[in-house]
Amino acid sequence: MTMKKEISHIIFFSGLFTLIVVGFFINIYFEKSTEKTLREELTRLSEVVNLTVDSKKIASLEGNLEDEKNEEYLHLRKQFLLVGEALKKFDIRWIYFLRKEGESWIFLVDSIETESSDHAFPGEVYIDYPKEIDLVAKRYESLVAGPYTDPWGIFISSFIPVKDFETGESIGVLGLDIDADVWQEKITKAQIFPSVVIGTLILFWISFFLYRQKRSQNEKKISIRDLQLESVTKNIQDVVYRVNQEGIITYISPAVEAMFGFSPEEIEGKSIDFLLFPEIKKEEEERFWQSFQEKNDSLMNILLRHKNGEMREVEISGVFIQEKESIIEFQGIIHDVTKEKRINQKIEAQTENLKNSQKALLNVLEDIEIEKEKMEQEKDKLDAILYSIGDGVFVVDRHLKIVMVNNMVSTLTGYSNEELLLNEVYFERMKFISDDNEMKRDTFVEDVIQTGEEKKMMEHTALIQKNGNRMPVADSASPLKNKKGEVIGCVVVFRDATKEREINRMKSEFVSVASHQLRTPLTSIKWFAELLLDESNVNLTNEQKEYAKEIYEGNERLIDLVNDLLNVSRIETGKNFVVEMKKTDIVEIVRDVVKKQIPSAKEKNITIVLDEEIPEVLLLDIDGVKIEQVFQNLLSNAIKYSLENSEVRFGFLEEDRSVCFSVKDSGIGIPDDQKKHMFEKFFRASNVIMTEAQGTGLGLYIAKSIIEGHGGEIWFESSEKGTTFFIRLQK
Repeated sequence: MTMKKEISHIIFFSGLFTLIVVGFFINIYFEKSTEKTLREELTRLSEVVNLTVDSKKIASLEGNLEDEKNEEYLHLRKQFLLVGEALKKFDIRWIYFLRKEGESWIFLVDSIETESSDHAFPGEVYIDYPKEIDLVAKRYESLVAGPYTDPWGIFISSFIPVKDFETGESIGVLGLDIDADVWQEKITKAQIFPSVVIGTLILFWISFFLYRQKRSQNEKKISIRDLQLESVTKNIQDVVYRVNQEGIITYISPAVEAMFGFSPEEIEGKSIDFLLFPEIKKEEEERFWQSFQEKNDSLMNILLRHKNGEMREVEISGVFIQEKESIIEFQGIIHDVTKEKRINQKIEAQTENLKNSQKALLNVLEDIEIEKEKMEQEKDKLDAILYSIGDGVFVVDRHLKIVMVNNMVSTLTGYSNEELLLNEVYFERMKFISDDNEMKRDTFVEDVIQTGEEKKMMEHTALIQKNGNRMPVADSASPLKNKKGEVIGCVVVFRDATKEREINRMKSEFVSVASHQLRTPLTSIKWFAELLLDESNVNLTNEQKEYAKEIYEGNERLIDLVNDLLNVSRIETGKNFVVEMKKTDIVEIVRDVVKKQIPSAKEKNITIVLDEEIPEVLLLDIDGVKIEQVFQNLLSNAIKYSLENSEVRFGFLEEDRSVCFSVKDSGIGIPDDQKKHMFEKFFRASNVIMTEAQGTGLGLYIAKSIIEGHGGEIWFESSEKGTTFFIRLQK
């Protein structure tokens, strides 16, 4: 035993010594390798800087303070400062140029600011310079010197000879300095990784040796304990057993043969379930392991099998064998109990379980009853709120079948709740159509279920009541989601919009009448203002003509407003707003609109860029006058809200069945919280109102109505860097 221990120690210390020696030489190798790499890098940087230096300008320097007035010196100083700033990321602290004067070296130019105490003035003698500079000048070869100490600190430097390219004569030496501490830090960092690796290997080697030594000691203890256990269990009637954490029987006493008919050799090395009955093996095995895992060392009854097939009820007790708080085995005793005791224990256990189950069941029923009452109270509250709402509310499931309605739905539709809740899809009873025709308007419910987003009913939507009458309605639909966020249905809210529509109609008619009445006096004012501004009129002073011009421009703005109001009135009432479609060259319209807006763009020095992809001719079925009005509005807005000295891009993209135009500005953008209102009447964004006082807020509303009248789409994208409006028209 002593011999084995000595061999083990020899192997351990030999391996430890080998790792230390290898680590020492690897450390030296990385130190030398890193230092070589740093020297090569410093030399390459010197060569790069040398290529940027104008040797002719250096040769022209006098080497005294008079050089500070020399333009060549100032140019070199600026160049050295820029190069020095660029090389800071390589930890280069100082770049300078030296010239030999007699037995001394003097500075001609360096990369340090003149305000710094480290700055060397032209002609300043380099005291205590490294002697390697003399070798560079003598051999005309570059080299890396250091570490050395001079008046400015401790450095490692690269020196490279510089010659005049015209004469070939040596004009001095270029030097690059790096702090010796920085140099050493880089070498030290390169040594960290191999040091950590070697240190980790040493720790692993020590841990492995200690583990092997500890394992050997444990095996010895277990062997001694087995001998002790065997000597104790030979003469007792109960069976002594030991099971490891994998469920393998590692020891069982000779009494097992009398109790179960198996010899110890037949059982040892087998799993604990070898003694369990196949019919109840799973349950009993779970009980055994539950006891093992919960450290339950109390008595436990379990059924085991005899070799002849008989069932034996036994009582198992045991203790855990631990080592440093870790369980390594379970050791116990198996005791055969009488049949009567087994039956009594079973009856008592069942009686107790029954009592506990009964008590638990009563508690559960009581809790269920309480929760049921709470749910009924909450349902009553919800129903009271739902049925008292003045709007119609109904809920559909994912299959569009109505699952709940309030009383107002019955009032508005004419159907009873029983008729609505017949497990039918909602549009069998509630049919939403257009005010003007029979076109269905019920896709908003399906859109909500598909997208999970709230949708509003389209304008001019009507509901067909049970009696066949049409009732104007308005409102929205929202998704109904479960706890996982999945859409399980849709909640639709709608109201009678008859009075609302009538008020809007009366308002539109009033706007139309008022606008028509305003056009006559505004036309007269325009005519008389034009007479006053006629160049042949010499009866007015310049000041009076300015007043007349203000009247004319203000009248023009009023005419534009009246025209916009008339367009809005036509759109809302449907009177005189007819889209007359015919084959028209839309490219000609685009070019004409761009041409008209050029003067406005020049006032702000804005460039209008027309997409190169736009064709020469593109015929579409459109209303040319109305499409021109849309392009005119978008392009004038883009110019109005763009910054000066910028550009506005008129884009074009041809698709399979449509064409898409875009107008992109570089303006102030649209606030996120106001984007949803951009196509509403009289709406103007808050940031626009602050920067541009003029405007009615009707242009985009009219443009949207015109594009939709063509069966097209209009939308926009906006950020702080500008806004892009898109128009898509069918081919």
